[in-house]
Amino acid sequence: VLGEAQTVLTVLSLSAIVSNGTMKGGGSYFMISRSLGPELGGAMGFLFYISYAVSATFYAAGFGKEVQQTFFADMEHAWGGFFLTFCSSCALLLVLIVALIGANLFTKINVILFMMQFGAIFVALFTIFFGSPKNSENGWQSSLLRENWSPGYKRNDACQGECSFQKVFAIIFPAVTGVMEGANLSGDLKNPGKDIGRGTLMAVVGAFLIYIVLIIAFAGAFQREELITNEAIFQEACVNEYVVVVGILVSTSSSALGAIFGGSRVLQALARDEIFPRTKWLGRGTVKGDEPWVAVLVTWGISQACMFIGGLDVIAPIISTFFCLSYACCNLACLLVSISGTPNFRPRFKYFSWHTCLFGLILNIFVMFFLNVYYATASLVIMLGIFVYLLYTAPQTTWGDVRQALIYHQVRKYLLRLDTRLQHGKTWRPSVLLLIDQLNGPLVEFCSHLKKGGLYVIGNVVLGARFDRLTNTASRMKKALGDYIYTENLKAFPAVAVGSTARTAYQNLMVMSGLGAMTPNTVVVPYIEGLHLKQQHHPDGGSAPTPTTAASSARSSHHTDTKAESPDRYSNRSKSQFF
Repeated sequence: VLGEAQTVLTVLSLSAIVSNGTMKGGGSYFMISRSLGPELGGAMGFLFYISYAVSATFYAAGFGKEVQQTFFADMEHAWGGFFLTFCSSCALLLVLIVALIGANLFTKINVILFMMQFGAIFVALFTIFFGSPKNSENGWQSSLLRENWSPGYKRNDACQGECSFQKVFAIIFPAVTGVMEGANLSGDLKNPGKDIGRGTLMAVVGAFLIYIVLIIAFAGAFQREELITNEAIFQEACVNEYVVVVGILVSTSSSALGAIFGGSRVLQALARDEIFPRTKWLGRGTVKGDEPWVAVLVTWGISQACMFIGGLDVIAPIISTFFCLSYACCNLACLLVSISGTPNFRPRFKYFSWHTCLFGLILNIFVMFFLNVYYATASLVIMLGIFVYLLYTAPQTTWGDVRQALIYHQVRKYLLRLDTRLQHGKTWRPSVLLLIDQLNGPLVEFCSHLKKGGLYVIGNVVLGARFDRLTNTASRMKKALGDYIYTENLKAFPAVAVGSTARTAYQNLMVMSGLGAMTPNTVVVPYIEGLHLKQQHHPDGGSAPTPTTAASSARSSHHTDTKAESPDRYSNRSKSQFF
């Protein structure tokens, strides 16, 4: 129930995000990176990819274990214990072949595999409830169900000692993972925004009901000791044990296929976004269908290498930790876009709120540390390390992530709380408006030191009578000022005003600069000896005031148009004509 609660809350957040716009290949990574930015999205995408690669190992190991104990029961320790690894590797190789053929084959055979798996479960459950299970004396009994209802943990090799709720939950948690399989294949779906949420919820509810029925069936048909020691109890109970064997093999192979497909598409999306340097070659796809064949081979190689870590019970806690962290980030992404109040967040899926996102985030973090503190800490440290690395190396993106929306939301909130009526002389600080016509490096730097934590606005004006023709000039001038401020790492804001005369334009600039209680209280005017202003006209109808002194005349040959120059051309100039 706890695992399904995590899954359902995460699915609600997932469905909200994927129904808000166009989903592309990469599924979970695409969703998180476009919401939280390339740094956190890249770190989480990397861990999510690794968890899928290890999941493929887990499912292939389950396939090999079933083959070994059913057909080669006396070879459990053969070849120095590597016979089981050999069986699992053969299963992984089969999965690789299907994955290289493409997603179309996977979708076609997946329906058949599902029907075979469901049929095997149905036949076995029918035998337990209404037939005569071979390994049960009296069949299913409600009295035996009540007897087995209370916990009774004992020592077991799977728990590597005394079992507990914590250890057992860590081993079975992978059974509730995989809810993002549909999202990872989003690039192959016709309508991912609609189909992913609906299909995932139906799958989660269906799986939960089957798990509950299986638990009730086992608890009411078999003694506790046999449930603990006999790993083949389900297939022995069926009218024909090979029915369940086929169901298990189908289940593990299809899950391994899903992990390989999902992981390879996450890796392909990471490579195409060039989040990590020199990884673009991993994003190659086939001409037909854009199948990520390079990413599939790399994912298979990692999964094959993980085959030597250990058995199912060793791999399971690692997967559990990574998936808990992935689910937590999914809930975090939905929580942030929900509370940011961005107008473009209008998901078609309505059955969620920021409360469900917050509860899902807290629950996943709690379960991650509850399962294994060391694995959880290591996962967070790895993610934090990758996040810090990407802060300095990630490329500039135009994804419009939620960080700017959150900053805007907080700044607006506190700006409204900043009341000019409550300001006191003891807390006064200069807020500078620097009026410029040409960039004077020392003066700009002087005003930057003068503001002492106050507001700093660098402003200029555009003159002319045709306002509709002045807007382009003003926009280019403001962009150029903004580029200069960014290049020089100044804590300032650009401002440009328009007017029919220089006096009117500068008055507009002084009156309109700032916002709310954050307005300039100090105006800095460059000193120009013998100042006389004339109108210098721009090609699009605007003009800027230009001094006509001897010094300014000498500099007039360097006058440039108001088009934004490249920051590289003016970032190191201390005193030169800018507009």
